[in-house]
Amino acid sequence: MRIYWVRCDDIVCKFGYVDPSSKLARTDFPQKNHTYIQHCYESAIAESDPDRNHGELKIDLPPEILERIRNNPESPPTLSITVEYTLEKPRGGLQFIQGQNMHCYSYGESRQWFPCVDTNTELCTWTLDFTVDANLTAVSCGELVETVLSDDTKTKTYRYKLLVPTSAPNIGLAIGSFDIHVDRAMPEMTHFCIAGLVDSLVFSTNTTYQVIEYFEDLLSARFPYALYKQVFVERLPNKFKSYSSMTLYDTNLLYNERVLDQGMGNFIYRQ
Repeated sequence: MRIYWVRCDDIVCKFGYVDPSSKLARTDFPQKNHTYIQHCYESAIAESDPDRNHGELKIDLPPEILERIRNNPESPPTLSITVEYTLEKPRGGLQFIQGQNMHCYSYGESRQWFPCVDTNTELCTWTLDFTVDANLTAVSCGELVETVLSDDTKTKTYRYKLLVPTSAPNIGLAIGSFDIHVDRAMPEMTHFCIAGLVDSLVFSTNTTYQVIEYFEDLLSARFPYALYKQVFVERLPNKFKSYSSMTLYDTNLLYNERVLDQGMGNFIYRQ
């Protein structure tokens, strides 16, 4: 990650950025065994642990901002922090899948793909803007409130708003040329998959709404989000990854009508 500048309420700030994992790239370790390397790894991660009031990006607030904070100790002012950065060849955070159905999705620590307070104890609302090629779809958390095509029609910007306070680790993203299926039984639920798998997508998700309704009745609680998205991607490290109002699934979980279903103690072959 390369950070170009940081502004607080449109005032340029001094900052320092340190990637703790860079210390693990050394070749002159005094010991070269798993126990010692594990100790070094845990120490490096602890240096940026937000729950210990640490971080990788440290911002020096300008005097005028500090004065505003000191003058309002009981009700500190709301500050707008803007960080301009680029992410090149990420080692984590985003997974890029090459091939005919190129796509990418988030996985791992959120701070590896966007500046944030990467802890479950810090909740906030979100406005998320993603600009991608016009033939791609960006799927993220919250409600899609706006899609803007650029003047040259080469790119498209997707804007999502998540009004339920959510921590950064629960923010996810998937980008690709997806086939899209809006659930017929529950229109507020949308399913996405890579091209060519839409028939299996429709068949595999045709009872998802029943699962949601079952747990709503069991827990006597409504689903906490107005919309829900399921995205099926390739080579997901685990079978699924849950985020706020969206879930990533591996495409290996998709199936069609030619499957063996277990029912009433018997196997029934559908064809």
